[in-house]
Amino acid sequence: MMRWTPSMIRLASYPVKALFSFFKWVHDGIKEAIEFEIQQRQYYDQLIKRYGLEGQRGDWAKALSMLEKEAQEKGLPSSYLDRFLE
Repeated sequence: MMRWTPSMIRLASYPVKALFSFFKWVHDGIKEAIEFEIQQRQYYDQLIKRYGLEGQRGDWAKALSMLEKEAQEKGLPSSYLDRFLE
């Protein structure tokens, strides 16, 4: 029977560490994607409430177009749309 030496144990642990690192990377990516989707939904909800379009079909698209039109009328740069929440 072969005995495990410390160097053999160390070599055997590398694939396990790599696997855990991979799963952590996937988990962090999924978590970041979910957080982004939540932020987007909150942004669209604010636009919808701002323009009183609750319950209408395509309400978020209408709200975005109204915001773009408002920015053009005021002569604001396109970055205005990005700073709406600030």
